[in-house]
Amino acid sequence: MQHEFQWDVPVDAAEFVPVIPEDYTGIVVKFPALITEETAIQGLKLLVELLGKYPESIYHIVPENINDDSPIVLRLAEKSETPAALRLKEEIEGLTDAQINNKLVDFLMPIRGLGIFYRWLQFDKKDPAYYGKTVTPKDTDKVLMRWKVSENEYRVIFGDLHPETVSPEKLAELEKALPK
Repeated sequence: MQHEFQWDVPVDAAEFVPVIPEDYTGIVVKFPALITEETAIQGLKLLVELLGKYPESIYHIVPENINDDSPIVLRLAEKSETPAALRLKEEIEGLTDAQINNKLVDFLMPIRGLGIFYRWLQFDKKDPAYYGKTVTPKDTDKVLMRWKVSENEYRVIFGDLHPETVSPEKLAELEKALPK
């Protein structure tokens, strides 16, 4: 009841350990404590392992909610012959849809984290851009993704997934060199 709500009650995190019954068949999602640039890099790395390339769009690959994960990734993995995609196909062969969803929840967390990170950049008006349509993992000097850190700095993740901080002038030069 709302009238019994207590404000400013001291709490201890140890008191809040979830108890999940052994026969629970739903999906339990464990998000990382922090969604950071490193989370985004791990998501991009997993996508390359599964697809052999970067997706054309982050929104094309990253679902809005958990229940959308399986169909997107499975459709893409079905077309891919990378070792990671072949392993995934083998691991889910013969599983029910519920078992597949449960298996994929943790496996896909880096990809979900990438989507959350990108949406946060948009929400915070950090001027993010993603160039997966034209940049490949071999493009060590090409901008794959970038966002504004301050008036004088941008953060860039290059095609080989190394990050760097650059000036707006350097970013303009790098973006001018992107394939069309």
